[in-house]
Amino acid sequence: MPVTLQNNPTVLIAAISGRSLAAAARRAGLRPLVADLFNDSDTLRLAERAIRLPGSIQTGIEPDGLVERLAALADGDEPQAFIYGSGFERTPEMVDAIARRFFVAGNSARTIRAVKDPAGLAGLCASLGIPHPEISMERPERPDGWLVKLAGGAGGSHVAQASSPEIAPHPYPLPACGEREASALPSHSSSQHPAERDGETSMPPSPRTRGEGKGEGHSSERQRFRLDGARPGRYFQRFVAGKNISALFIADGKEARLIGFSRQWSAPSETSPYRYGGAVRLLRCHKRKRTQISEWLTALTARTGLVGLCAADFIDGAAGLWLIEINPRPGATLDIFDSAETPLLREHLNAVRGATVTPPAYTGSVASAIAYTPHPIRLFPPIEWPDMTADHQPPGSMLEAGDPVCTVFASARSAATAERAVKTRVRALAAHWKEGSP
Repeated sequence: MPVTLQNNPTVLIAAISGRSLAAAARRAGLRPLVADLFNDSDTLRLAERAIRLPGSIQTGIEPDGLVERLAALADGDEPQAFIYGSGFERTPEMVDAIARRFFVAGNSARTIRAVKDPAGLAGLCASLGIPHPEISMERPERPDGWLVKLAGGAGGSHVAQASSPEIAPHPYPLPACGEREASALPSHSSSQHPAERDGETSMPPSPRTRGEGKGEGHSSERQRFRLDGARPGRYFQRFVAGKNISALFIADGKEARLIGFSRQWSAPSETSPYRYGGAVRLLRCHKRKRTQISEWLTALTARTGLVGLCAADFIDGAAGLWLIEINPRPGATLDIFDSAETPLLREHLNAVRGATVTPPAYTGSVASAIAYTPHPIRLFPPIEWPDMTADHQPPGSMLEAGDPVCTVFASARSAATAERAVKTRVRALAAHWKEGSP
């Protein structure tokens, strides 16, 4: 990690989990002031200062008092910018409220709504000639071949087959996108792919579960509800078979420039068949597909005004590419693209300000994956975390079966080798997660 001098600029960060953005800020020579739901131990080491925010993965970041909490966190500093991660798609109006106090290096509430409302994105794709799966706000008469998803969900835990009587997003109804929610997709090596993954100033690190909102939407195995048709915040999308591919890109409001591509996979559980498993950075993408994706993303950028680091999820099926989702913020794959040699937050800030952007070149591959616990852990003890891990549980945490324990990384010359290596490390770590303690 590069040395960050005390007089270097600060940036204000808020997200469900702010660790990856804090690490990226340090690599860019910035001092992060972090507000998130967890204050994981490695987040606290990275942050200049940090606070815990009230909220959960089920409800998102609590909007009441958020601007005041951020102002208190920034007290004594003049942050260069406010950068947000996951947690704002459900209440995009929070972004506009923050913009009245800080310079927001990211997309406006209007742009978030334009790309995160399921019906709005479907209409936008239709007008631009971009293939996008059929959606429905009502449960189809014949639900086979359809998925049901929660607008605003992430991490794949909220996605299920529409024909299944039980699914695992939220245990209660939520309002529609733009009021509280946005969209996400499942992930499989040969099916559809999920969206990405992700207290007051004196909130103590009391025992809590990752099911309360860790990362990009990893929810507890116990969060289940009956599906009796469409409910507010839920919608149906026709399943498209194929291989998933995710494009990380940087936009300036008029044009999109590709950073790279990744492939994601799921870690199915009994109640979450599309639970997020991990992602690997790909070394290449077919030229024709790369050109097509670039053209589509530029068209979407010109129409919606997208700026900064964003991601787009596609399915490469028998009939060609299908756009599944746009994430208008840095997301789960930031970890596998950002490094000391390629500090992407510098380019993010340049793009938002309209300055020249230089997409980096990559060699080799990096993979990241989530290690879940199959058993409850009543009181997480202090442990010495191995290298190539992140999102460390603070001592005293309480985990339910199925909660994520940490993020694991691996690097290699090829994507296939990196993916195998990270999955091997996850299995090795999982052998240590015992009931009651790791």
